[in-house]
Amino acid sequence: MKPASLWSLLIVACSIVVALQTPLGQLPPDVIHLPTQLDTKQVDAATLGRPNLIDLLASSPDHTILLRLLQRTRLIPTLNRLQEFDDGSGMTILAPTDDAILRRRDQERKMRFKDPLFSTPALTSYAGGEVPLSLWEHALALNPSELHGQDVADLFPSLQPVWKSQGVVEMDNVNAMLRQHLLYHVLNYTLPYSTSNETGIHKPSSPIPEVGRPIMHETMHFPSRRLLQEPTRPGHIPKPDKEDHGGLLGNEGQKLRVGSITETKQITKFKKESTPALTFGTASDGSGGVRCTSELWSSPNGVIFSIDGILDLPPSLDTVINTHKSLKTLRSLLPPTLLKTLSTTPHLSLFLPASDAFDSLTELEWRFLSGKWKQSFNDRMRLVGWHASGLGVGDGRTVYGARLRDSDTASITTILGGTLSVNRDKNDHLLVNGARVIEEDILTENGVVHLIDGLILPEGDLGMTVEKYLLALNATKFVSLMYEAGLESYINQPPHGREGDGDAPPPFTFLAPRDDVIDAWLARRKAELLEGSLPSSGFDAAPSLSEVLKYHILPGQNLPKDLSDGMLIGTELIDWKLKEGRQRIPVEVDEEQASGDRKGNGDVGFGDANVLAEPVNVGGSTIYIISQLLDPPANPIQTAVSFLTLSTFVATVFSAELKKAIQRAPGVTYLVPTNDAFTGLGLTMNYLLLPESQPELQAVIEYHAIDRIVYAQDFSQEVTSYPTLLPDGGRLYARKTKNGTVLISRTQDFDENAARIIKRDILTNTGVMHEVNLVEVPIEISNRKLIRGAKAETMEDLIIQAGYGFTLDGIRNASEGEQSSFVILTPTDAAFTRINLTHILEDPAALDELVRLHIIPCRADDLIPAGKGSSLGIKDEATFASLLDKGAGGSSQYGQISFRKIPDSEEGIGWMVGIKGTRGTDGRGHAAKVLGFGRESKNASSSQGLLATYPLGGVISIDTVLTPYRPGWFYRWGWIIFTVVLTLAGISAVGFYGYRFWNRDGRIKLPEALEGEEE
Repeated sequence: MKPASLWSLLIVACSIVVALQTPLGQLPPDVIHLPTQLDTKQVDAATLGRPNLIDLLASSPDHTILLRLLQRTRLIPTLNRLQEFDDGSGMTILAPTDDAILRRRDQERKMRFKDPLFSTPALTSYAGGEVPLSLWEHALALNPSELHGQDVADLFPSLQPVWKSQGVVEMDNVNAMLRQHLLYHVLNYTLPYSTSNETGIHKPSSPIPEVGRPIMHETMHFPSRRLLQEPTRPGHIPKPDKEDHGGLLGNEGQKLRVGSITETKQITKFKKESTPALTFGTASDGSGGVRCTSELWSSPNGVIFSIDGILDLPPSLDTVINTHKSLKTLRSLLPPTLLKTLSTTPHLSLFLPASDAFDSLTELEWRFLSGKWKQSFNDRMRLVGWHASGLGVGDGRTVYGARLRDSDTASITTILGGTLSVNRDKNDHLLVNGARVIEEDILTENGVVHLIDGLILPEGDLGMTVEKYLLALNATKFVSLMYEAGLESYINQPPHGREGDGDAPPPFTFLAPRDDVIDAWLARRKAELLEGSLPSSGFDAAPSLSEVLKYHILPGQNLPKDLSDGMLIGTELIDWKLKEGRQRIPVEVDEEQASGDRKGNGDVGFGDANVLAEPVNVGGSTIYIISQLLDPPANPIQTAVSFLTLSTFVATVFSAELKKAIQRAPGVTYLVPTNDAFTGLGLTMNYLLLPESQPELQAVIEYHAIDRIVYAQDFSQEVTSYPTLLPDGGRLYARKTKNGTVLISRTQDFDENAARIIKRDILTNTGVMHEVNLVEVPIEISNRKLIRGAKAETMEDLIIQAGYGFTLDGIRNASEGEQSSFVILTPTDAAFTRINLTHILEDPAALDELVRLHIIPCRADDLIPAGKGSSLGIKDEATFASLLDKGAGGSSQYGQISFRKIPDSEEGIGWMVGIKGTRGTDGRGHAAKVLGFGRESKNASSSQGLLATYPLGGVISIDTVLTPYRPGWFYRWGWIIFTVVLTLAGISAVGFYGYRFWNRDGRIKLPEALEGEEE
């Protein structure tokens, strides 16, 4: 026997087994209605000689093509055996007429020729010149006279191209496919409906279905994936005795809807008659399908309904999803591979959301769900899993609408293990987890689809994580970097907690730049590494990727309404350089723009980055999209370099060789004086920059370093003592005024000379820096040191030789039990080159006068400001007595020193100093320009911050040596002589004119003679 014949016999045998194993008694009563009951007496009397259903088809002139197709597909023996072993339930054949079959063939042919793909060379030359035909064109391709005793299968190649509306497919057995189509027209029982009065021995027991409410029935078509059952859709074959043995509907046959319509016939011109007609293969609302044209009840084995069309097999699931107008949104989410997998999943019941159901998603949820990311694909898989069930209503039975209505409520297990609760509302509409079923029982090859008007979400939402929102916000590169740095646990925590753990994840605030920002940052970072401008190791090394990303994660939820300008928020960047503290990030808030309801979009900033969009809340967390990627704070030196006002501090650190120490010291607050503050030190700064003064310069810097991290908000209105990095344990004191100003002082008194923080919270990787307007000098600075800073060693030697060394070191008038302070006018060494210094050294009296003239016995506070600017703290024309002045115990009337303000010049600070009362000179030797100044300072005397009570002096550097003033002989006696001469001249003049008046000659003067003549 030929292999094809063996194959055909095997198919017939399997069909018989299927028929025998599926009696009516095993069919679900909720789907299959009771068959037509037979009159057993009439059957017994009339069985012999009565035709079976095949005989009726053979005698019908309208079904010759159908009979030929049953022969071609070897179904006649199968149908005859089923009738022979009938248990009384009978059989129903829905028999398309010849016209119906031919009409279908012609329709498919027209559609095929209209298909744009058909005109392509690939199709016209398909299979060596064979034109791919449609299924019904194949079915009618050969007449029986053309067979010549050959099997039909022998005349066709093993693989034949078959045109379908979805394209051309290869079929290894067209007859097998045709056989499945014909079996869909056969029911293994007699339908209990009839519109005819001639039903013979049959007694249809049920009324025909109501119009618009069709009833589902099971056919002899068993969709399968397995080869032995003539697969309609080959796929993965499960192991033997597992699942459903390949049946796509389990042990059930494919369903068919039977409905009815009302036909109106015109009997006469004025009379119409309405009659019912059965329809088959309708939609769920009873529309469509094919109409029954006649009924043949003359066989005791069942009934034949002649129909005017061919019943289409329920399409595959992918066809339903790709063509149904209400599933347009859903199909845009599902890739073809997933559709193919779902189409071969057995007994699948789907509750699919209609397109309008997705309107409940937010813009970001939809953007993520429809995205091309792997996470989006996984969520789309879960979304399908929440709406699909493979177990059905028990033991794999497909969930048809009739089965759901058998009870008030039902529970269905999804393929993800969840539960769907089904009930009915007052209008008898099915509700699935609250979503209404808007279209029931869309039959598919492997199950059924119900359309619902909502999304089935187990937690009430899509379960959007921070990661998913970041992807939707165009921050995909940020997500990639989080995974690269091993920080993905921050962003992929389920918003409702992991399975079995009801606790929600801890809240965080994420500052995420968009992709273009990170691309630019990565390119810049790569270029800097290649150029070597970005150190990769050491304390100058750039922060790692993990450190950069952690700087963008803030613990807790920080909403816009909770932010205020200047506040510092801790980040997830925890560093040993901060003594295991959190690095902070500054917040900027535009209070004017955010005076109303603060949105966080444009009115809030973090560090140097602006917020570009309104924040997104994810459970307890918040996401801000920012304008740039923020680098964590650098070390104190790098940070200070970026501020022009702190350049002197940077230079001072390098001069003191403290760069490495400052970079490494963890958990430190630096009170950094500004450039003006260092300028205000004057000669003190000059002294500290001398090579031999480096230890003292280091002490000054260390004194401005608090050995803990103190942010501006940490200062209180109470006086607080802070330890510094000075080796001997020096302390600073700070307090906050009512207006928020923070004062810094060496003492607890906070007088007018206390330093103020003028710029706060400059963050570093070791703590924080605050700019201050004054330098606190913790070391002893004497006049001797100030003179050295003024480069006036010559003046220092003269003071010592003259016996006034006590003015240099603070040991002043100790015998009197008190300390005096002195301000010394100090000419530079260059100034002494312009006088005869030898003469002065040889004359002790002249030396004494010279030195005394340059020493002013006063407090520095009376003359020199405490580090405030570069100008003297006195009024114009202010006068002070020097030690040479008689009023101060000196010998000269010209011992007073006067200060006068002059316009600023390239040299000096805008002040002149000179001997008051000097006359008759051009000022040389008696006046000088002030070049600079400096104040003495003392160490703290105790841990309570109380300084020594003796007053402090200072040094004023001048460009000329002041020489004692001695007026000439004229200025000593000339004024007396001039006065005497002037007096004598006056007396002489008075005497002369008096004498002449007294000695007049007595004659009448002419005026007197003429007096009265006019009268």
